[in-house]
Amino acid sequence: MNGSEVTTTEGIGNQKNGFHPVQERIAECEGSQCGYCTPGMVMSMYSLLQNNPSPSEQEIEGNIDGNICRCTGYRPILTAMKTFACESTTQTSCKKLADVEDLCIPKFDKYNPSKFKAHKCENHQLEPMESSVDGITWASATSVQDVYRILDTHPGVSTRLVVGNTAIGIYKTDHHEFLLNIGEIPELKKASLEADHAVIGAAVSIANVINLLTSWSSSVSTETQSTFAALTKHMNKIAGHQIRNAGSILGNLMIVHAHKDFPSDMFTIMLGANATVMVGSSAGVSELTLPELAHADMKGKLVLSIKIPFSKKGQVYKSYKVMPRHTNAHAYVNAAFNFVLDESKTVVSMPTIVFGGLTGYGKRLPKLEEFLIGKKVTDPEVFREALIQLQAEAIVGHFPTGKNDYRRSLAPALFYKFMLSLQSQVPEHLKSAVDEFERPVSHGNQYYQPNKENAPIGLPVPKLEAKIQASGETLYTADEKVPKDTLYAAVFVSTVASAKISSINTEKAMKMPGVVAIYTAKDVEKSRNEIDLFPTEEVFASSEVTYTGQVIGIVVADTQRHANDASQEVKVEYSDIQDPIIELDDAIAKESFYKHPFFAHVDPIKIGDVKKGFEESEVIIEGTVSSGHQTHFFMESHSCVMIPEEGRNIKVLAACQWARMPQKVVATVTGRLESEVQIETRRLGGGYGGKTTRMMHFYGAAAIAMDKLNRPISAYMNWNTMFKNTGKRHPFRCDYKVGVSRDGMLKAGEFMVYANKGSSLDTGAPVEAVLKSLDNCYHWPNFSADGKICFTNIPANTWCRAPGWVQGIFFSEHIMEHIATHLNLPADQIRSQNFYKKGQKTPWGQELEAFTIPEMWSKLNESVGIRERQSKIKEFNETNRWVKRGLSLTPIKFHVNWGEGPIHFNHACIVNALEDGSIQVLTSGVEMGQGLFTKISQAVSHSLGVPMEKITVLKTMSIATPHSFGTAASVASEICVKAALNACDDLKEKIGHVRAGLAKAGGEIGWDAIMKVASMDGTDVQGKGYFNPGKGPMGPSQYMSYGLACIEVQVDVLTGENQILSSNVIFDSGVSMNPFVDIGQVEGAFVFGLGNHLTEEVVYNFDGELITDGTWEYKVPQMYDIPIEFNVTLLPNSKNELGILRSKTVGEPPQTVSCGALFAVQHAIAAARKDAGKIGYFPLNSPATPDKIQQSCLIDPSAQFTLDWQTENHRWDPKASLRS
Repeated sequence: MNGSEVTTTEGIGNQKNGFHPVQERIAECEGSQCGYCTPGMVMSMYSLLQNNPSPSEQEIEGNIDGNICRCTGYRPILTAMKTFACESTTQTSCKKLADVEDLCIPKFDKYNPSKFKAHKCENHQLEPMESSVDGITWASATSVQDVYRILDTHPGVSTRLVVGNTAIGIYKTDHHEFLLNIGEIPELKKASLEADHAVIGAAVSIANVINLLTSWSSSVSTETQSTFAALTKHMNKIAGHQIRNAGSILGNLMIVHAHKDFPSDMFTIMLGANATVMVGSSAGVSELTLPELAHADMKGKLVLSIKIPFSKKGQVYKSYKVMPRHTNAHAYVNAAFNFVLDESKTVVSMPTIVFGGLTGYGKRLPKLEEFLIGKKVTDPEVFREALIQLQAEAIVGHFPTGKNDYRRSLAPALFYKFMLSLQSQVPEHLKSAVDEFERPVSHGNQYYQPNKENAPIGLPVPKLEAKIQASGETLYTADEKVPKDTLYAAVFVSTVASAKISSINTEKAMKMPGVVAIYTAKDVEKSRNEIDLFPTEEVFASSEVTYTGQVIGIVVADTQRHANDASQEVKVEYSDIQDPIIELDDAIAKESFYKHPFFAHVDPIKIGDVKKGFEESEVIIEGTVSSGHQTHFFMESHSCVMIPEEGRNIKVLAACQWARMPQKVVATVTGRLESEVQIETRRLGGGYGGKTTRMMHFYGAAAIAMDKLNRPISAYMNWNTMFKNTGKRHPFRCDYKVGVSRDGMLKAGEFMVYANKGSSLDTGAPVEAVLKSLDNCYHWPNFSADGKICFTNIPANTWCRAPGWVQGIFFSEHIMEHIATHLNLPADQIRSQNFYKKGQKTPWGQELEAFTIPEMWSKLNESVGIRERQSKIKEFNETNRWVKRGLSLTPIKFHVNWGEGPIHFNHACIVNALEDGSIQVLTSGVEMGQGLFTKISQAVSHSLGVPMEKITVLKTMSIATPHSFGTAASVASEICVKAALNACDDLKEKIGHVRAGLAKAGGEIGWDAIMKVASMDGTDVQGKGYFNPGKGPMGPSQYMSYGLACIEVQVDVLTGENQILSSNVIFDSGVSMNPFVDIGQVEGAFVFGLGNHLTEEVVYNFDGELITDGTWEYKVPQMYDIPIEFNVTLLPNSKNELGILRSKTVGEPPQTVSCGALFAVQHAIAAARKDAGKIGYFPLNSPATPDKIQQSCLIDPSAQFTLDWQTENHRWDPKASLRS
């Protein structure tokens, strides 16, 4: 491919030719759940091994800093990858709790790269080329002169010079007529050390710059070594390693040239290093400073190289970056400082002080720089005056995501960190501001108890599809083969939140390349523009819009790219634009409540005499707490294929969790009978509730297009549209009033919760789940709870992993923290003394048949040494002013509902036995990474006595299992297993006479022999199973799941950044059907929850536009965000007599325990507030992002930042030890 070679995961290994060790190990270590991210993980590791066959564990962790996984929590992926490390410790990381063979992590042979073909491009030579498609030209230049010639011959053409073209990931709407590849020009790939500076060519990748600066360290002065080290350390925080491998240092700087709002780390650190750039054109070469480059006219010009000057004697260079998560994120604020000091610590020349993120790209503070010339950096008065000047000069601009106060506070905080680093002596308690936290390699253990009683059920069996997921051979909806005459579609959506639609202009869009048709509400009968989503909603908004992102129409074209491009060119005019209601507090204030008699109805919960309980309480505490949105962030976006078949039949390939819904929708909008619509789902690349109902407008639009054109339609929703269109986890607010005794015993609780439902009721809001979880693990003798559902002008929020329980348990635990703080008692004491006792009932009438929390509480307290750790944390906090630690112990009770009221989680299964003894299984459940197919296969194998290798679980098809419920609420696996067991029982009954006949004749009665006879004598060898559970025997719920987590965190008080030092999670899974799968679900759900409470912030502006509409602003956890020590235990000797095969669900409940991370952070903040002179309760709503954490720490630069050690107004001994 013009001098390049592309190697995919299919190319390094597959099921036909054999799997590569990376593919095998990630599969066998349960590092693949939904599988959508797995090929990327595999290729990242494979690429590392190509360059370094024996990497360290630290290098391996750093190598996947640009990969995202939403399912696994990263731990099993890291476990698999670290088996390749030169000092691997992973072979013992998974531990059993019984004396059975170890089936957890296989003993892998040492990796031998010589056994596997190295995929490296040979004879790499780029040839000049030029190609044009859809009015865009791509050309490759082979020399600098070639670039000048091309630029000079295209003077009026919008041109982008490309090395990695990584900017397209940020600025997706940037369009250029001419893309010129300069990435392989030899002159631009050169780098050298000169007499007093380093020169790096414009096409050298960031990764190679890091390698060069590291390798050059031995050839430069000590001061320059220090500068190079600081530069490389900061560069490793830029994006992820894939971007650093592709993008160039100069390309990053040129993003600033095009987008002044870009907070480029490269621009900041290179400006701080006083670097300059060489710019060339056919007229000659000139040298520019970076500020000059940012505003230069670059038409017809090319950046040739960057010059980084060597550091002088006494020169000190440092840089900082504060970001929403620990890797692959742009900065809130970045900074670089470059001072030259003499022996007396006097600034001898103009220093360089740069801040980025305050107003966009990095800018110097010239007044502060000039003030510092000739001043001693050790002089407290100099620092005080410099701080005043900095705060006056460091102006913060406007940012769509806000956080202006936070950004403003980071400038003095980072300056303070730097100035402390220049001191010869620093008091012991202030060292934490100077010493940057170095994250060690993560580690952990997983403890489980295999159970052979129903083998292979109970054994840790890897997911069936894991290896072909790793090799990229699994198919998702958008990968399915489609008919040759298939057209492609993209929806266009509203850009305002509350308005009337005046007109829709499609003229320009229809003229775009490849466009076939555009459909809106005017093209559809009213009765066919409706979908039954409890209550009815329109497919296409016909006259008004109620949220930004609402579907207005659909574009059909010959390719997905053409459909996407044209959808951006449809112009919609609006009238009667209203101020939207966006925030929950605003909706409550305006009494914007739904009043639907069913889906907005909330049954209050009340026991005891609340009024009397308050009268008998010694202490009354009131407060408010809230939790925000969370985006599902499934890796596979909404997609479907609508295929018209003979007659009126339609086959729909759907990425959905509930076949019943698209079947109804497609039938309605096309005027078909439901019997004429078949839904097929092979698997999902993640779901978490977001693929249950809210993609139905999209499906309906695609079905309308198919019906109009009588052509197959493949539709895929791009990520930015999906973010805007699809609802998220419901934000909730809880207003509470609680009465307690002085020693913290609960007397009475009164709660009112409010849900932000959004613009449509959809299937209601999980208010009931919130109300039923407000008690969590605690007995309230008097309890009253009610709720209301609010209308707002945002997409209808929907089910998201553990809906309602995440919010309700967080509220409950927040209240326990509030009580403890108010009474000045330990929070774990308040919790434990109020635990339920076995046999007690909840406020909503559920008898707790096996309340295992006290047992788990005792085990965890003993195993992790809570008292000793709390003592060490107290000592740490008393001796460190600017870094604090906190620890939480958080229990959860999660009610598992199999069906209540009008909703029943019914599922069906068909088991076909074939002549060769193999088995086909059809289930109504959808595989989305939770191991549902694997557990079903285990169950069928156990029931029929057939090896799992002979069992095939087919894709989900509505024709085989009609009227089943969706794969939701975390119970589908167990219910589908029960349906499969019922189907096996049905099959065994049907073939019973065959078995009896063979036994009577004295012949072989093995499974294969039975099937041979059955196939010849006409026996019905199809077993049908159905399971329609109802109300549980102990109350409304079937049973309870329990969990407990001990979490320790560390917080940088000055920036709000935090690290989870350790987490120990115990989860009661009953008798686990598959400990491998279940541990993976616990870890994945836990990390999903960490994102919900610490990093994932959804931001709408006042106009209702979603700002966090993609990966640039919305930050799910990545590898460096998981606990450094991550231990998970499945509670041993636990049995659930009310569950299927005595098991318990594991998909959702463990997410709720991760709220403990927020409370650990809150404890750390409390220690910082104590140092600031503030003691007592303070609210910390979810998510607690770095800005909220830092602002809660009550930072006051003018009062708290000083270099005057003797008069410093702190509680520490001024004679504290100093370091030189």
